[in-house]
Amino acid sequence: MTARSNRPNAAAIAAVVGFCWLGGDVPLSRAAESPLVVVVAATSLLADLSRADLRRAYLSEPTSGPGGRLIPLNQVPGTSARTQFDRVVLGLDSDAVARWWIDQRIRGLGGAPRSIPAGVLGRLLPRLSGTIGYLRATEVGPGLKVVTIDGKKPGDPGYLLQ
Repeated sequence: MTARSNRPNAAAIAAVVGFCWLGGDVPLSRAAESPLVVVVAATSLLADLSRADLRRAYLSEPTSGPGGRLIPLNQVPGTSARTQFDRVVLGLDSDAVARWWIDQRIRGLGGAPRSIPAGVLGRLLPRLSGTIGYLRATEVGPGLKVVTIDGKKPGDPGYLLQ
């Protein structure tokens, strides 16, 4: 008998995304002024992540935290949050990120993390164990926990996404 993985598969993510698709994102005027924060389900054992591990996770390199492998979920390309995250965490602009993933696919090395609208992402993360994402601080709702980066909390000098 083979062991089953605890990781959600693509069909499970798609089903939950469909179930969660209830509305739009936070209004742009309020969200744009709020800093980005890294979030996980409130029940997650993950409390702190290094900047290097965060980058590796979003480049689809195997990255583990307490409880197993991290499954990164991205925001939709072209949004201010995604552009900022790619620039700060990956060190790449939008065009360079697109070229990176094309090169990865050509080499058979996998694909980019799934892209999900922020409003859905905030409702999806608490439902899928092992997932990690990023939102504007004003978008963090019930069932989510903000992760410190290299021991720093949002608002601390040097927090990753400010």
